[in-house]
Amino acid sequence: MTNQNKCVFILSQDEEWSEVSRDIIIGDGCHGRSVSGAAEMISLAKQFSGECCLMIDCSVDQVDVPAIYQALTQSKLVIPFVLVISENEAQRAQILASEYSCAVMFKRAGSARQRQAISEAFGLRKLVDHQMAVKRNHERLQDLSDRERNIVDLVVDGAPNKQIASKLGLSIKTIERVRQSAYRKLDVRSTAEMTKAVILGDLHDILRNDVPSSSPTPVFAPVPPPMGLSRAFITG
Repeated sequence: MTNQNKCVFILSQDEEWSEVSRDIIIGDGCHGRSVSGAAEMISLAKQFSGECCLMIDCSVDQVDVPAIYQALTQSKLVIPFVLVISENEAQRAQILASEYSCAVMFKRAGSARQRQAISEAFGLRKLVDHQMAVKRNHERLQDLSDRERNIVDLVVDGAPNKQIASKLGLSIKTIERVRQSAYRKLDVRSTAEMTKAVILGDLHDILRNDVPSSSPTPVFAPVPPPMGLSRAFITG
């Protein structure tokens, strides 16, 4: 992996490990940068024109992985993760990986395993992009009022304004006004974009069947992977 168009961020309180990891990353021809948190990483990533991934050291830090994922989703930044764990955290990492599609490596693994995990993370970029879009659109759908959602669903089904107005007992002007309000909330500009937003958003609630039974709470994945993509779990 010799590509100056790639940057690996490192989030860890272990300065010695971070320095070693950064040397490996730079030695492979990538940019390597330690960050203090999601805000700093997002700021730097917005200035970088290439692809990024993030190594999160969960072995000593109480890192809020869901919060970082949420921040990236809202920022529309596609940055896959490498979760770095200790040997006794494999179950937690597997649960997180089932939700967020990331690579996982043990902290004591050697440089070869680190390179493999980083390569795997970059390979998940399209899947992460897809899942973040699903999460983002799902949250926007939750912002719609009941009337807006009813009208949006009828529009997506292909019903014209006149038919919707007759069905709901509303004026055509009201239908047009509500549609425009829904467009703004969904951040779309056309019926085609709205249809895509609804399809993606509604995929969010699909329940995965392969979550470990020992999980303390049910885990919902943002969406199954698109055709041709899969997830890998690195444990070496």
